[in-house]
Amino acid sequence: MLNLCFMVPDTHAAETVLNEIRLMGINDDRIHAIANDQTQLEELPNADLMQENDVLGGAARGAAAGSATGMLAGLFVALVPGAGLVTAGTALAAGAVGGAGFGVWIGTVVGAAVPNSQLDDWRSRIDAGQILIIIEVKEDEESSVRNILEKGKYSVVAMGEKPNIPLL
Repeated sequence: MLNLCFMVPDTHAAETVLNEIRLMGINDDRIHAIANDQTQLEELPNADLMQENDVLGGAARGAAAGSATGMLAGLFVALVPGAGLVTAGTALAAGAVGGAGFGVWIGTVVGAAVPNSQLDDWRSRIDAGQILIIIEVKEDEESSVRNILEKGKYSVVAMGEKPNIPLL
């Protein structure tokens, strides 16, 4: 699935365009609205933790950092005098896997508390009162959804058109 993102000025505009989208058979489970704290989303489907926060980015960064740290710890164990080749290899592998697992866990927890970096381009407009709508579309639905949005003069961006997960 592809995430198509666009901004609307208010809830009335959002409801109008989403009614057309819903007629295509796209249900509210695939529609996510993000607004500032003062905007009441009323009948709009709210975004969840995965859309609003940097959970995936945190997990990826945690896996990279944890794996590297675990490998270094494994290398340290491997350098202990008397450790054989099998022990050294096992220490490296165990350190990398254990470190990656721990890193994913910590990264996910931290990422859940950090705003989604994919939304940085829209953050100022959201803060100003506009609403970001994210629609998950299947490949065969993309052109129809884009046509509806472009007819309404909405600028559409696929979330994948921006680098997905910044590592730093």
